Amino acid sequence: CLLEVKMGRGSPISPMLRQKIVERYQKGVSQRKIAKSLKLSPSTVHNIIHRFRESGTISVHQGQGQKTILDAPDLRALRRHCITNRNATIMEITIRAQEYFQKT
Repeated sequence: CLLEVKMGRGSPISPMLRQKIVERYQKGVSQRKIAKSLKLSPSTVHNIIHRFRESGTISVHQGQGQKTILDAPDLRALRRHCITNRNATIMEITIRAQEYFQKT
């Protein structure tokens, strides 16, 4: 079973394919030729090579994005409140959630 890494959009790029891209780049093959030979978009190849040059690894950065403020039980409670008060405005829901969870 191959562990595949999901990029922002489109289909996932496997670690083996990422390794091939980096190996060809290190041999001096142009990014356009790599993209054409592997049937990938030039921007995908560029992003993988750029990440490799920055971090020295082919893996995708883990933990990107903003951390969630509410945990799973809090989200369930908020969802339950929204279903119960389905005619409430987003402002009313926000104010109620801030008061209930004591979080902004």
